[in-house]
Amino acid sequence: MCYYFLFEAVPPVKYVKCNDSASNDCINNSRVLQPTIDDEDSMDIMCQGFGSESKCNKWKCCCRDAWKCCKEQKNNSMPLNGHNYCPQTWDGWTCWNYTKSSNKASQSCPSFLNFTEETFV
Repeated sequence: MCYYFLFEAVPPVKYVKCNDSASNDCINNSRVLQPTIDDEDSMDIMCQGFGSESKCNKWKCCCRDAWKCCKEQKNNSMPLNGHNYCPQTWDGWTCWNYTKSSNKASQSCPSFLNFTEETFV
């Protein structure tokens, strides 16, 4: 998700060699790489297609923030105090927790969105 929100383009697809050609996710001894934040090697392989270290770092930061948000929100319970709440979500840039429907919520832009640097497209 972070790639689409940062760069508005189709992400580079990386194919890696499978160690087990009998695996369900292997086709012709290769599979599409699905990077995870706890596997720095997979993140680095994806970054090779970004064309710049700056873009890679922004993408990694976004992915880490999204993962942190997901972990935190999995532990949140919906408030049960008789009020209506907007659902918690990750919108591609920022983590939003439950917010009372009659309230406004705002946050600062995340660190990986620095509009003074190179363009994101």
